[in-house]
Amino acid sequence: MPPDNNTTHKLSSCSMIDPVGEVDLGGEITLECIVCSSPPMDLTSEILLIKNQENVVVKRISLAEFNDDANGTIQFLVDAPIKLGKHTWSVICPAYEENGVWCGDELSQFSFMVKPHRTNLAAWDVPSVIRSGETFNMKLGVSCSSGCQPDGWSFCVRDQDGVEQTDVLVSDDVYAGTDSLYYAECELRAPEKIGFYNWEAQVKLKNSDNVHEDSIVNFRVRVLAEPDCLLTVVAVDSATQVPIQGVQVQAHPYRAFTNENGIAKVRVPNGMYTLFVSGRNYFPFRANNEVKKDLTIRAELTLDEGISDSDVWS
Repeated sequence: MPPDNNTTHKLSSCSMIDPVGEVDLGGEITLECIVCSSPPMDLTSEILLIKNQENVVVKRISLAEFNDDANGTIQFLVDAPIKLGKHTWSVICPAYEENGVWCGDELSQFSFMVKPHRTNLAAWDVPSVIRSGETFNMKLGVSCSSGCQPDGWSFCVRDQDGVEQTDVLVSDDVYAGTDSLYYAECELRAPEKIGFYNWEAQVKLKNSDNVHEDSIVNFRVRVLAEPDCLLTVVAVDSATQVPIQGVQVQAHPYRAFTNENGIAKVRVPNGMYTLFVSGRNYFPFRANNEVKKDLTIRAELTLDEGISDSDVWS
């Protein structure tokens, strides 16, 4: 039966909780409705209709609670359209069924955009320094905003001239420590000429894939001359002379970590270098050196014991 016409129902809000303003194609919309009436009255159990722009009912939901002169639904999910673009839906309240047809007064409209699934592309493990013409490896990963698995996707890498260097299939494996980052390892060859280069990677989709957007990420390739010298650093505790493992050794842009014997080896071209040696709980070691031939440097690191009470009072 239609409701009492002497009661006017006004929808004060119908907010999209997640997402706000846009939704992935075929995803889910989270809604919550609040209905106020004049005079205030308990409308719990009354039915709301959510209709799409084709006037088709996509959801029937009951008002579940009456608080502070307002009636509200619980949060509920509705499937998003499978058509891209702007959509305007209507909220009908109170709803009633007459001759098998749901009817009621349109109280509010809300609009949102349906967009393709966004793909996020990441590049990592690019060596900080690559020798001229050297083959190197790096990793590329892609995730979908709706958590989709790759279906025939591939990674394309282009060099500074836009020339394709590789095209590798995205693995079905998820990268360790992530929920939905699908990745592949790429083998590439550095330019012959020394310098900095801007390269790009792109995730390529099937021609029939109209659900996802492709994406591009840029990364830098640094090419230096063939190293002439071997720089060896021995890191020890200055007090005990015990070798320190896991200390970072950096002669910019080259870096390495010490092994269990406190030794790190870095091949560098001839030149002046500022050497930094740093480790957890130790004060950093710094030294300026000109490297003309193979060189070994002993770095004695002092333990950082923090500030004692006596230091504070003094």
